Amino acid sequence: MLIIVFNIAIVVIFGHYMKHLNKNILMFILIVGMSGIINESYGQKLHKVNTTRELKEFFRYKGKSTPLISGHRGGMIKGFPENSIETFENTLKHTQAFFEIDPRLTKDSVAVLMHDATLDRTTNGTGKVSDYNYAELQKLRLKDPEGNLTDARIPTLKEVILWSKGKTMVNLDKKDLPL
Repeated sequence: MLIIVFNIAIVVIFGHYMKHLNKNILMFILIVGMSGIINESYGQKLHKVNTTRELKEFFRYKGKSTPLISGHRGGMIKGFPENSIETFENTLKHTQAFFEIDPRLTKDSVAVLMHDATLDRTTNGTGKVSDYNYAELQKLRLKDPEGNLTDARIPTLKEVILWSKGKTMVNLDKKDLPL
């Protein structure tokens, strides 16, 4: 069974605070959403975003709008670890969605996806993410929601942004990453 979190609060907060974001953050958000949001498994074009005005309009509630589905950390299903490209791809096989993701910095300043400050719950490693360099983290394997090890590795934020182009959008939950 696929569990998807409807993350309406993020959409509402995002829309409310968008006017307060600086131009650099808006440009970053636009880069993630540029060239259209396409769910290839459905073959449907969902929306094309070219300007900050269009992005704001996309998130504005219009009364009869189709709900936006936010795959919180990608989704929670056996065999698929949170904050992984494998899970994002699996979710998009079943529904159109965007993803709330959690970037954190490694000891060598690589932005990777990890919700917790520590590795214990979601990987076969222990300790703080920030105590490891990226190469060390790549030796670890991610766990699914039931604690089972998978073949998935910790992705970088860059990998996820490149993967998402033309497929979906990502919503960054700021952890320890500087703006």
